[in-house]
Amino acid sequence: MKKYCALLCCLLLLPLLSLSQDDKYNFSLQLNKAKNVKEKVEVYIKALQHFSRTNADSLQHYTNQSIEFCKKEQYKLGEGKIFAQLSIIDDSQGRKNLSIQRVKYALDIYRQENYTAGIADLLSNLGGMEASKGNFEVAVKYMLESIRLQDSLGNNSGSLVANMNMGSMYLMFDDLKNAGKYLRIAEEYSKKIDLNDKTVSLYNLIGVFYAMKGQKDSALIIFLDNLEKSNKPKFATSHVECLSYLGHYYLENGNTEKAISYLEKGLEIATKKEMMELKSNLLLETAMIYADKNPELAIAMLQQAMAIASEMGNKSFMITIYESEAELLKQMNKYKEALELTVKKQKIKDSLFSINKAIELASISATYELEKSNLKVQDLERISERNATQRNSLIVIAILVILSLFVTLYYFRKISSLNHKLSKQQAELQDLNNMKDKLFSIVGHDLRGPVARLPVLLDVYEDPDTTEEEKKYLLDSLREHNKSLMEMLDKLLFWGQSLVKGIRMQAQVLNVKDIVRQNIELKKLALQDKSLTIIDNVSNDLKVDVDITHFDFIVRNLISNAIKYTFNGGEITVGADSNKIPGFVVLYVADTGTGMAADLLAKVFSPEQSMPGTADEKGTGIGLMLCKEFAYLNGGDIWAESEEGKGATFYLKVKKAA
Repeated sequence: MKKYCALLCCLLLLPLLSLSQDDKYNFSLQLNKAKNVKEKVEVYIKALQHFSRTNADSLQHYTNQSIEFCKKEQYKLGEGKIFAQLSIIDDSQGRKNLSIQRVKYALDIYRQENYTAGIADLLSNLGGMEASKGNFEVAVKYMLESIRLQDSLGNNSGSLVANMNMGSMYLMFDDLKNAGKYLRIAEEYSKKIDLNDKTVSLYNLIGVFYAMKGQKDSALIIFLDNLEKSNKPKFATSHVECLSYLGHYYLENGNTEKAISYLEKGLEIATKKEMMELKSNLLLETAMIYADKNPELAIAMLQQAMAIASEMGNKSFMITIYESEAELLKQMNKYKEALELTVKKQKIKDSLFSINKAIELASISATYELEKSNLKVQDLERISERNATQRNSLIVIAILVILSLFVTLYYFRKISSLNHKLSKQQAELQDLNNMKDKLFSIVGHDLRGPVARLPVLLDVYEDPDTTEEEKKYLLDSLREHNKSLMEMLDKLLFWGQSLVKGIRMQAQVLNVKDIVRQNIELKKLALQDKSLTIIDNVSNDLKVDVDITHFDFIVRNLISNAIKYTFNGGEITVGADSNKIPGFVVLYVADTGTGMAADLLAKVFSPEQSMPGTADEKGTGIGLMLCKEFAYLNGGDIWAESEEGKGATFYLKVKKAA
C-alpha cells in the first residue's frame, strides 16, 4: 500500500489552522478592521499562512513584526499562537527540527497560560511530527496525552482528530489492530458532530484501513460513500481529496482506466474552483499514470503543474516535478533535455536549501538578521561574477559526476532487477516442489488405502461361503467405493493439471439456475441415499460472467460437501443474492449438518483439512482449495460461516453479467 503513505503523513499533521491560498489577501485592510489585540494576532496568523505560499521575504517580515507586536502588547498567548502557526509552516516546507522546536516553545507558553485546548491540539501535532520522523514511542506518548485532554474538555471535534491521528500513525507502522481501535473511537465521535472536512478525512482514512487489511470491497464502498457525502459546494476541497483517494485505490488495484477517470474529475473541479495546489498535485499524479502509454501528454501535464508551482513559489514541488519530467524524458531517450532539467532541479534545490537555512538561522538568532543576510548574498553574487570561469568549470564537473551517477544507477537497477527475477523463480520452484510433495502425499494416503482394499472385497465376493445377499451388499459397496475413488481421482488430476499447466479461464455469460439444477440432478442418488431435502431458491433469470468449468466445479463441490456433512433427513438450501454487493452475485449453499468449530473454519480451504462425512464419506480437501483458486481467478471470492453442531453456509461471490 505504498501509494497511501503520503496521504497518511498528511492526515497525521492535520494543522490547527489551514494554509491559506487567497491571492487577494490585504493585510493592512484586515489589520485596521481588527478591534482588539486578539483579533490583530489572528490577522497576523492569516498573513503568515498566506505569505508562506507566495513570498519568503514577506513571510520573514511578518514573522518578525507579529512577534514584536505580541511582546509589545505583552500578549503571551498570542506569541504562542504565532509560534504554533510557524511550526506548521516550517513542517510543510521541510524544516522538521525547527518545526518541533517552535511547537515545544508554543507548548510551554500554553502551559504557562493554562490554555488546555491549545495544549491538546499542539500535543497531537507534535505527536504527528515525531511519528513522521520515525520516533514511534515519543509520538504515542504525546498523542495519548492529547486524547486524554480532549476527552476531559468534552471537545468532540478535538477528540475525533486526536484519535484519527493516532490511528493514522499506527497505519504508517502497519499496526492494523491498534489502528482499527483508534479509528473506531474517532468514528464514534464523528457521529456527535456535523459532517465537516475532518469527518470526511476520517472516513477516507477508514477506507485506507480496510484497503490495507485486504478488504478491498469494503474500502471501495467507504470511498464511494464518502465521495457522495462530500459532493457539496462547501466541501469542494474534501471532495477533490476523495476523488484522489479513489484514484489511488483503483491504481493500487490495477484499474488504470478508472484511476485516471477519478483523478481527472478531481482535476476538473480543482481547475474550476481555482484550487491551484490540489490541481498541481493531481496533474503530477495523472501524468505519472500516463507516463508509459502517452508520454507526450504526461510531459504536458507536468509542464502545467510546473507553471502552477512556479507561480506559487513552491520550490519543493518544482523539484519533484523536474525529477519526474527528467525521468520521463530519459525513458523517451531524450537525454539532453533530461540533463537540462536535472541541472535546473539542482539549482532550485540549492536555492531552496539556502533559503530554508537562512530562515532557520534568522528565526533562531535575531530579528534583524535578514538585512545582513541580504548583504552577504550580494557579496556572494559579486564574488560569483568575478569567478565565472571557476564556476563554469565546477558546473562541467558536476554534470560529468551526475552522468556517472546515472550510469551507475542504471547498472545497479539492472542487476537488482535480475536478482529479483532470480529470487522469484527460486521461490516459484520451491512452491512447485512443495506442491509436488503434497500431491504425492495425498495420492499415497488417500488413494493407496482405498485401492488396496479392492482385492480384499473381491476375494470375499468369490468365496464359496458368501451368500447372495452378502454378494449384493459387496457389489453395492464396490460400486460406491469405485464412485468415491473416481471423484477423488478426478479432483487430484484436476489439481495436478492446474499445477503443471497453469489454470486458464474463458469467461462467458451463464444462467446460474441451469448450473445449479444440473448439479442437483447429478447428486440425486446421493440425496436419496441420505433422505435429504434440497431447496433451490435461485432466480430463473440470474446470470453471471464466469468460466463455465470453474463455476460448475465450485457449485458441484459446494453441493457435494453439503450432502457429505448433512445428517440423514436433513435439509440443504441453495440461493443467490444479486443486491448484496454491487456488481456481483453472491451464491450460497446452506446445510443443517455437523458445522465446524472456529479453528477448523479458519483452515477450511486448506488441502490438509478434510473430515469424514456423516456417513463416513472420505475426501482429500483439494475440492475446497480449488474452489478458492477458481473464485479468485474469476475476480470473486469464497468464504464460509459456521458453528459447530449448527450446520454451515458457504458463500461464492462472482461477477454479475452486464
